[in-house]
Amino acid sequence: MIVVRIHGGLGNQMFQYALGRHLSLTTGQHLRLETGMYNPSHLGKFDLDKFHIAGTIASPLECSLLWRPAARLIPRISERLRLPRGLLRVYCQPPSMEVDEEVLGITASAYLVGTWNDERYFSRSADVIRRDLTLKEPPNGVNARRLKEVVESQSVAVHVRRGDYVHNPWTASGYNVCDLDYYRRACALISASVQAPQYFIFSDEPRWCRENLGFIRNMTVVDTNTPEQRYEDLRLIAACKHFIIANSSFSWWGAWLGTDPSKVVVAPLRWSVSNWFDVRKWLPAAWQLV
Repeated sequence: MIVVRIHGGLGNQMFQYALGRHLSLTTGQHLRLETGMYNPSHLGKFDLDKFHIAGTIASPLECSLLWRPAARLIPRISERLRLPRGLLRVYCQPPSMEVDEEVLGITASAYLVGTWNDERYFSRSADVIRRDLTLKEPPNGVNARRLKEVVESQSVAVHVRRGDYVHNPWTASGYNVCDLDYYRRACALISASVQAPQYFIFSDEPRWCRENLGFIRNMTVVDTNTPEQRYEDLRLIAACKHFIIANSSFSWWGAWLGTDPSKVVVAPLRWSVSNWFDVRKWLPAAWQLV
């Protein structure tokens, strides 16, 4: 059995699911999602159930066993899940952000704790994961109309993440905020290769975007969905033909899920304040960095 701890915002949840789903496919084992320690926050709530995901949610009792002290962790879980004692090994994501080759080589039952924000953890199962990460329900009226606009134009999704990157001292100390110069340069790259682009702006601060992104022509700020409806924004982003993403797993997924064969994706080169990891190692090679 492959057990994945689910936590964080929607983008992180999708990375965690993608690794678990890939390992479930390659090992032939059942996928279990552990949500017992999930705490809703400004980043949202558990939203994977809105998608056509595989696997099942771990029960409260199983969750409590998963969070026992490490010395008792493996035998208690193995007993509860009817696994041979000692076979459910715990894997924690390395702090270096480098891909853990040991994780990619998993052949037996495992419990995975981390964000796993790297396409290389699941690239071999990309087609299946793209199918899984489609929403179950059709868009409502206002989102259906917006989706039509996106599909019928040379749409460019622009994600502007501010929120906790600006106002939360702990988050702001670690994550860079994409400035206006980044968006000007990114739009110039899009204009150089896309004829008559129509820009759709997605942000946790739509008012700030209206006041500061006036240099973007043919701009529509999408503000019809609440923070609890992030998955609806993600559907709209993924339907766009081209992308300007922020240093955010949410817009990463929007661009990655986009299916237009000629899509242009622009991403920031600097994601963290200290710039301690090289994003070129884990962003798709075809994406342009600014």
